[in-house]
Amino acid sequence: MHCLRISLLILGITLIGAVSGVPTEAAPAGGRDIYDDEAGDPTGPLPAEPGAQPLSINEAIAVGLQNNLDVQVNRYQPYIGELTAGAAWGAYDPTFSGEVGYDSVRFRNINVLNNSSGGPNDFDLQNVVRGVSGNAGISALIPYWGASVDIQMDGNSEETNQAFAPFSPLYNSGLTLGASIPLMRGLIWNEPWTQVKTTRLAYDADLDDFTTSVMNTVQQIIGNYWNLVATKEQVRVAQKSLESNQALLDQTQTQYEVGVVSKVEVVQAEAGLANSEFDLIVAKNNYRDAQDQLISDVLGNHLHASTDLLFDPT
Repeated sequence: MHCLRISLLILGITLIGAVSGVPTEAAPAGGRDIYDDEAGDPTGPLPAEPGAQPLSINEAIAVGLQNNLDVQVNRYQPYIGELTAGAAWGAYDPTFSGEVGYDSVRFRNINVLNNSSGGPNDFDLQNVVRGVSGNAGISALIPYWGASVDIQMDGNSEETNQAFAPFSPLYNSGLTLGASIPLMRGLIWNEPWTQVKTTRLAYDADLDDFTTSVMNTVQQIIGNYWNLVATKEQVRVAQKSLESNQALLDQTQTQYEVGVVSKVEVVQAEAGLANSEFDLIVAKNNYRDAQDQLISDVLGNHLHASTDLLFDPT
C-alpha cells in the first residue's frame, strides 16, 4: 500500500512537470509550452490582423489633418481676416476727383460800338463767349489722428469776339490746399482707425483659432493612435493571461486527479479562466472601439457606413 502511494505521487509529479513545461521523459515529443523560448517571445507584439493597413503616427497626422473638415474650413479664416484687415486700411487710400466742362454762350449785340459792319445778318451782331473749365483734386485721411488733407487745382479758359474784351482767350488757374483735424470727437479713435484695429484683432483671433484647431486635431489623433497601441497590447496581455489560466486549470485538474489538490482549487482555476475570457472579450471590444476612433480621425469626411478598414500601428 505504501509503495502504491509513492508510485501515484511520482506519477503526479511527472504529469505536473509535463504540463508546466519541465522537460521530463513523460513529456510528449515535439510538445511546446507557451512559455517556451523556442515557441516565441510571449512579451512580443501582437501580430497584425489580416488585411490591416500599416499606419505610422506621422501618416495618421498628415492624412487626418487633410481630411478634417474643421481644419480645412479654419485654414481659410486667417486669409479672409488678412484681406479684411487690408480692406480696412483702404479708408486711408487717397481719393482722386476731377471734372471738365465746356460752355458756349451767344447773345445779340446791343452795343453799337461792338458792331463792326452794321449788316443785319453779320456774325458780329452776336456776342459769342466760349469757355472750358475743369478741376482736379486729391483728398486723403491721415491714419491714427483722424485728420484729412485736400489738394485742389482748377483752371478755365474763355474766348469771346467782343471788341472790348481785354484778353481773348483768357486763362485762369488756381491751387487750393486744405487740412482739417478734429480736436475732440474723432481724434485718434475715429471710425476708420477703430475698424483697422478691430479687423487686425479679428485676424489674430482667426489665426489662433486655426492654430488651436490644428493642435487639437493633432492631439486627438496622437491620443487615439497610442490608445489603439495600448488596447492592442491589452488584447495581447489578455490572450496570454487566458493561456496561462488555461494551463493553470489543466495543471490543477491533473493535480486533482492524482489527489494532490482539492476540488476547491479546481473551481478557483475555472473561475480564473472564465474571468480571463471575460477580460479578453472586453479588451477586444476596446480595441475595436479604438480602431473606430482612429479610423474616424484619419478618414474624416471620407468615412462612410460601408467603410471596412483596419489600421495596424507601426
